[in-house]
Amino acid sequence: MLSNLEIGVAEVSLEGKKNLQEAINYAVRLAMVKADWRRHIQPKLPTYIKFNMCWCDFLLPGMCTSPAVLQAVIDVIKDHVGPIYLIEGVAAAHQNFKKGCRINGYDLLKNCKFQVISEDHFRFTEFSLDDVPFPIKLPTWLVSCRNSHNYISIAPVKTHSVTGFTGVMKNSFGVSHYKRVLYHFYLEKVIQGINELIQPCFGILDGTVVLEGNGPANGNSRELDLIVASHDLEALDNYGRQLIADFEPAKPQKYAELMFWLMKHQVTCKVLFDWLWPLGAFGVKIIRNYWYWSEGEREVKRFLETSKYREIYVRNQE
Repeated sequence: MLSNLEIGVAEVSLEGKKNLQEAINYAVRLAMVKADWRRHIQPKLPTYIKFNMCWCDFLLPGMCTSPAVLQAVIDVIKDHVGPIYLIEGVAAAHQNFKKGCRINGYDLLKNCKFQVISEDHFRFTEFSLDDVPFPIKLPTWLVSCRNSHNYISIAPVKTHSVTGFTGVMKNSFGVSHYKRVLYHFYLEKVIQGINELIQPCFGILDGTVVLEGNGPANGNSRELDLIVASHDLEALDNYGRQLIADFEPAKPQKYAELMFWLMKHQVTCKVLFDWLWPLGAFGVKIIRNYWYWSEGEREVKRFLETSKYREIYVRNQE
């Protein structure tokens, strides 16, 4: 396991705790203190927390940032920073953001406000990256006023069908705005470029419940009981990659492979992304939701029957 004095690791344990939320609060605070969070998160500044809600239509523990972890982080920093905003991009396939917040329990969070990264709310600026033929569109305020706010990335530990692993650096991919599937041919460069432009000040890996198998949105939930924190997001993700060494890996998704094949050809790429984009987005929605209806929901129920995290994920479903 990677040894890094600037990485804070804490186990979520119920021993000596009244309930699960208290155990998570303790682990989050301990990991952040070990990572010397006060040195990297500036006082009194507006603070933007990029959480991960990659799919809004169904509950899958480990797919999205845990609401309990988000609340714990908010409680740690709320008296140190200015107003706290939870930010996330428009979910793939034109899903309902409010529905996703309700399903995942984010609507119960306190001492924060939500901001959806979309053209309806913000102005975007295009950036060019070497060897990437498409512009990277990011919220102008996020990259032009970096000294006037804190930006924190909080992401679950997951396998990923394209990158193998996804964590705090890939999480910031969600603030970009474009037909983002085009970026997947150059994903490493795009992820690195976005993080260099945004310059996150701190990151937290949510390793309470994680996702293995066909992540990032179709996979199997698994308890890991860890919180990991650092201001060095690259080191943090390297630590996360070691955590999934024995995980069931993600397999390439057939519909994604078809899209990538179409993208390689100029004519089919133009047809798909200029004319058939709404139809394609709807198709992705149907494929992912069918997986959940046919097998995912059954696996989620089986996981929650024995998981100590049941109270977090079920409290807003019944």
